[in-house]
Amino acid sequence: MQGYGFKTGVGGEYLAAHNMLRAHARAYRLYERKFKASQKGRVAISLNTHYYYPLNESSKEDHLAAERAIQFQMGMYAHPIYSKTGDYPPLVRQIVDQNSAKEGRPRSRLPRFTAQEIEDLKGK
Repeated sequence: MQGYGFKTGVGGEYLAAHNMLRAHARAYRLYERKFKASQKGRVAISLNTHYYYPLNESSKEDHLAAERAIQFQMGMYAHPIYSKTGDYPPLVRQIVDQNSAKEGRPRSRLPRFTAQEIEDLKGK
């Protein structure tokens, strides 16, 4: 069953996040194109997450673990919109791609944005 997190498909949780971001970009563009001039409104995304701190402040491993948690919890959603480069955080891409390969998947569980989708998301 492709697309449902099985070995031949994309991970469902990553697919859901990917489609949510794509939908956000489309809604933003639609509002910008059809309604903004007359309504003078704003469209934004609301992100809710926990923040993570290293268990041991002097441990480099703990700092890296906290950063990974932040990138997977908030970076997945914020980086495509608020970074200058767009797309998913490089750390997230690297880890998911590596794990997908180790699991014997034909492609990463984390879908890829098209170049146009990256441009549509940045700053929106």
